[in-house]
Amino acid sequence: MTQNDNAYLAALEKGPKYDFEKWPNSIVPRIAAGAYTVWLRNKLAYVGMAGRRWKEKELRQRREEGKRAIGLYRRLASHARGTRGGDQFCLAVFDYYILPDLTRDEIEKTKREIEKTKSDKPFFLDELTKNFIRQNLSYRFVKVPDGRTASQLESTVKKTKRPLLNRM
Repeated sequence: MTQNDNAYLAALEKGPKYDFEKWPNSIVPRIAAGAYTVWLRNKLAYVGMAGRRWKEKELRQRREEGKRAIGLYRRLASHARGTRGGDQFCLAVFDYYILPDLTRDEIEKTKREIEKTKSDKPFFLDELTKNFIRQNLSYRFVKVPDGRTASQLESTVKKTKRPLLNRM
């Protein structure tokens, strides 16, 4: 493990922590590969990464061209929205923190919503997920040179810290 890797890991564990409640966060780089940890108070709940396929040169070029946000910013924005469709983090939050406590009335409300909208994506459940994330979770992040580094960091944290929602 390199000195950079140790600094990255330290940032993910002890660096500045930001509340999802205050999203969007202008400190998160708009175009970057990176890794992040999500916290429920002082407990590590999740580790993730963004920018898997991006190389350092490509990221630099996109920044110079002023392209739209990719990587770390978009991933954290997706999590902050709480929409479960296609977002493994939001699904895990829903399954672990929300589903066990759903009341009979909330389940009935969801069934009515599905019937009314003819959709298989109950918006009420997404709203519960978003509210939980915004009210209870915070994150730390680190920008890294490329997707390969981000992926390695995510894997290391999963193996060594065993986050609650996505341990190996």
